[in-house]
Formats: sequence, structure tokens, C-alpha cells
Amino acid sequence: TATTATAWGKFLQAAGFDETVGGSDVIYLPESAATTNPLSFALWYGPTSSTSGKLYSAKGCRCQSLTLDITAGQALKASFVFMGAFNDAAEATVFSSPTYESTVPQTCRNLGMTVGSWTPFFTNMTINITNTLAAIVNPGAAAEASGINRYEITGRRTDGTLTFMDVLEADKDWIADLLAGTQSAFTLTHGATSGNKITLSGPKFQFLEGPEADLDGVLGRALRYKFARSAGDDEFKFTTF
Repeated sequence: TATTATAWGKFLQAAGFDETVGGSDVIYLPESAATTNPLSFALWYGPTSSTSGKLYSAKGCRCQSLTLDITAGQALKASFVFMGAFNDAAEATVFSSPTYESTVPQTCRNLGMTVGSWTPFFTNMTINITNTLAAIVNPGAAAEASGINRYEITGRRTDGTLTFMDVLEADKDWIADLLAGTQSAFTLTHGATSGNKITLSGPKFQFLEGPEADLDGVLGRALRYKFARSAGDDEFKFTTF
């Protein structure tokens, strides 16, 4: 439902985003306070003929990188890379009664994407959120199997690539924007059904460079860009509703 946090919201929190549940949506913004939201991960291996096996786990995990892949006609994909403190493997029984996501992913279409007042004909967009992680070490504690307690985020950069069919200058003078360092508001809404919709947005979208791209014989551009802050930690926002 629109006001219930998504199952993957915990991954965004571990990536350095605060979760705010409102009356009509759930918002994820880069955290400003020194909030600790690490995750623990576990992977079980075992034979098919037995419930006993080995459990590999890591604790204090934070997201090192998050990549969003937005391709026309395909499901929007989010890829997370985590780093954590590895624990020694342990004998364990298989997980009981696991639950699985049942919401059907929607294809990328009717996205209503705008960069300022421009709506590009784009084929692919990637959004990369890259975090700098610092290990919080504690080799003196017997409970720390690897000598590391957890990882914390100490820096963040949000950028990516927008691949689109090149346009006339009258339609979009992106070269002028690039040379001037113009910053524009960005927004993209994916999904059409309440409870399965998400808006990606940023207040200051800025082009960095624009190499050519061959789109099956059509002249395209694979523009690199970055998101900048406007007022505090607000350079990129997830809104589910």
C-alpha cells in the first residue's frame, strides 16, 4: 500500500537514506544525522537430503554502491553492493518458511521524466549512488570474528549516464547547459498503480560531458551527469506511493 514501506526500504536505509512514512507516501532522503542502520546478511548452504548445513554471515553491512538501471520496456532494476564484517561459518538448519516478494514489477514506460522543462527521448538511464565506507574496527573484542564491528558511510556521490536520441539545438541546447554548468530539477515517476509507484527526483541535475552513442544507426548521446545538493542532504530522493 502507498503508506507502507517497501521490502527493499531496509536496503536504502543501509545505503544512507532516512525513511519517513507519511500520510500518503514513504520518502527516502540522504541521512543528515549520524544514524546507524547496518544490516546483517546470511547465506545457507546444505545438501538437498538434509536440513543441516552451513551458515555464512556478515554483520554491520552498509551499502557501498547502488545502481538503478532504467531501460525502456524493461523492469526498473536496483543493484546493491554491500560491505560488512565477515563471521566464521557455523552449522545451522535451513531457514524455515521464507517469504517472497509478490508485487509484480512494472515495465519502464509512461515515465513522465523531465530535466527542467526538457522531456528527452531516452533509451537508457543509470543512476549511481556511490558511498565511501569506513570500517569501525574493534580487534580487542572477542565477539568480533574479523576484528571489525561494522561499516559506516563517510562520503557520497550521485551521478550516472543518460542515453538519448540527439536533438536539434532548438529542442534542447544541452551543450550550452554543459558549458554553463546549468543545474535543473529532475523528476521521473515509474508505475501507474497506487502502492506500486515510485518517483525519483533531485533538485540540481547537471551535465558533465556528452560523448556520442550509436543507437542502431540513430545518432545518440550518452551524457554523463551528477546530482548536487540544494539545501542540505537533499541531492536525491525516493518517494513511494
